[in-house]
Amino acid sequence: MTNIYKDKLEHNDKVYIARSSKHRWGVFINSDVEQYELLSETPVVRLTEKEIDNNTIELYTYAFNDGDPFVPLGIAAMYNHDESPNVGYIIDDANEIIRSYALTDLKSGTELFIHYGDDCSEGFI
Repeated sequence: MTNIYKDKLEHNDKVYIARSSKHRWGVFINSDVEQYELLSETPVVRLTEKEIDNNTIELYTYAFNDGDPFVPLGIAAMYNHDESPNVGYIIDDANEIIRSYALTDLKSGTELFIHYGDDCSEGFI
């Protein structure tokens, strides 16, 4: 039987955090990246609904497929929003991680963006 649980998370050395002209800090690449190339696997902190009692923390949460909220850690917490994202992500419920990947071929120096969702308010990015 195959074990679905990971013992080690992957991180692409091409990915780094730096100052963003979009919003404070952002995620960038220092070498070209190919479409669907893995960018990172980052852990998350699972929360309960009781722990989310005001709108501020809700702005920084995602939801597992079962609806349970979580806060991403590491690189996953640093992506800025764009209506036309160049990064996609998969939520891996079993390992409690976010796996991010390039949606298109990307050139070195490009800032990486995800789409926060249709309810995203530009005032909070």
